[in-house]
Amino acid sequence: MPTAPFPPDGLTVTSPKVSTGVTEASQQENGSVSSTDISTTTVTAPMVTVAGQNDISRQVLERSFPGLDMVIFRDLQHAYDAELDRQLIVGSGSSGQHLGIRNVSSVNTVTDNNAASGTQQLKDIYNAIQLVASNRFLDPDMIVTTPARAAWLAAQVSNNFPILQQGGLGPGSFAAGTQDGGFAGTIAGLPVLTDPNVPSNLGSGTNQDEIYVLHTKDFVLMEGPVRQATYEEVLSGNLAVRLQLFAYGFWVPNRYPKSISIIGGTALSTPGF
Repeated sequence: MPTAPFPPDGLTVTSPKVSTGVTEASQQENGSVSSTDISTTTVTAPMVTVAGQNDISRQVLERSFPGLDMVIFRDLQHAYDAELDRQLIVGSGSSGQHLGIRNVSSVNTVTDNNAASGTQQLKDIYNAIQLVASNRFLDPDMIVTTPARAAWLAAQVSNNFPILQQGGLGPGSFAAGTQDGGFAGTIAGLPVLTDPNVPSNLGSGTNQDEIYVLHTKDFVLMEGPVRQATYEEVLSGNLAVRLQLFAYGFWVPNRYPKSISIIGGTALSTPGF
């Protein structure tokens, strides 16, 4: 996601949003020039803290090789990255969480309740692409799916020919994109990002996932430095040490909701291989 410098202070960040833009029109000689003042509003995002900790006995900490504190901090870093990523997608926007893209109001939606079909889901993706372009007036630049959905799309064939071709697209190819390593790589020229944090427990059967088509340049992530802390006093009565890792951040996904298309429906139930 696009990033911006982390503000030096404050618990909220305010980002501008254009609600009515300027105009351009033909001007006849000595005639009036089109003049429309821009109208702006703002969206506000709260600061979110993502944090984790681990308590460890001093004996294990001091007598392990390699140092267990290094192992724990590395694991905490991975857990931090995964949780931040999860919130950028599905965060509630309340109870100290970022607002995830799937919880932004008034986004574009594509609902597919047909039988699961690779060619039909390609049509859904193309529909989602044109919805962003038509409603935001800017083209999308990313597709996000679960790893299972990306692998299923890569496995689909039409008339015994893969709908996503291995490697580059050659002359005469009828493929709609590329695949590599068992996953969809591009569709309609857009990169496909596989993310296990895309939910796969949606719908009445709790077995549906979603596909997101995004114009990511409308989003902004302001992330502070990841900080490590070691506390020796808090658990000293048990001769234990507490290791913490945390960071602050702001996430603004809702400046232009039409930058987001969400594909869902029963056709996106658990892929069968």
